Amino acid sequence: MRQIFAEEHLAYQIDDVGGVHPAVDQEFQRNMVSTVAALQSHRYQSISQSIEIALSHLYADPPNYKMAWRAMLLAVEGLFGLKFPHARLTPEEILRRLLPVVESAYKTNSTAQKATRAILTCFQGWVEASLMYRHQPGVADAPDPPADIAILAISHGASFIRWLADLDVDSSESVQLCHGGETAPHKSSVIAMEVGQSSEFDQAPT
Repeated sequence: MRQIFAEEHLAYQIDDVGGVHPAVDQEFQRNMVSTVAALQSHRYQSISQSIEIALSHLYADPPNYKMAWRAMLLAVEGLFGLKFPHARLTPEEILRRLLPVVESAYKTNSTAQKATRAILTCFQGWVEASLMYRHQPGVADAPDPPADIAILAISHGASFIRWLADLDVDSSESVQLCHGGETAPHKSSVIAMEVGQSSEFDQAPT
């Protein structure tokens, strides 16, 4: 059964007495479920595929943390590129492109604006850390990242994707409202439904 779980890149593992547990932990699993649920639109198909690749590397036996992290970086880059065509995901572009967006999104809440500026600083740091593990032609490849750092980075990358997708949906809905069109259900509703449907996995026998 362990071999089957590993070959199928399942998000769970079996302990020595037959109990089934999340491969990382329940919080990580919930984070991934809600992130995938946020990307149901065909617009995000390539982003979802990159996340699937990241998880397949993470749940392999043995896990390939470096490739999993790289795939998550690719997913974040893809979503950033969708929202800001022709822009590269760099710390400078994050501030230049996203700061006006978040200031507009939270324009009636000065505290939220200050908080999101701090979050953007965290996002910039995440990108800088992720680029350290990206392969560059002509440069010696970086050693494998420690498991705890890689899992932390992958989890944060998923959270940033969920936030960026939410901002992307909000801006799209604003455009539709300006044209008098009907909007699709808000992403948070989709997440709630998806997480509810997946709740049985969070209660796997131990």
